[in-house]
Amino acid sequence: MGNYRDYTVGDKIPELSKPLPTGTYIATLIRITEKNSEYQGDYVEVEWKINYPEEYSHRSLWAKFYLGSDDPEILDKAEKRYNQFCQAMGCAVNGKLDWDSVQMEERVLKVYSGMFKDKPFATVMEYLPTSSYEAEVAKDKAKAEKSQKKTPVPSNVSASEEPNDGIPF
Repeated sequence: MGNYRDYTVGDKIPELSKPLPTGTYIATLIRITEKNSEYQGDYVEVEWKINYPEEYSHRSLWAKFYLGSDDPEILDKAEKRYNQFCQAMGCAVNGKLDWDSVQMEERVLKVYSGMFKDKPFATVMEYLPTSSYEAEVAKDKAKAEKSQKKTPVPSNVSASEEPNDGIPF
């Protein structure tokens, strides 16, 4: 019966409150909306529906671009991220995104998860063509294997010794 889950209305669903893990996903852009934040001003919100891996297919991921922020630093970052998004989606027209042309587009998303001010978050780092999924997953796997192989080697040199003490200059 697919990914059926037995939930009761009003129950908190633990896995939905956690950000997606760092990794590579295939997702469909399902909504682009202009919104307003009392603290950050106008912003554009993009909603992605995760398609693959299947264990996350009931999840969504949102990207927010604070293009109406009064804070120059936030505005600069938002403009850079929004321009990256527009370029990756290939639909900028005279510097504006033609939102209708990207609805229901599928992309590979490179997602990073971390902590900010003691709160977990996930953000899209790259938007790639769907044809790159297998190669990106292979890169993720190779990177994980490489980081597991790097184990610290205990030193037999005391902290006060300098390794070059015996070399005259």
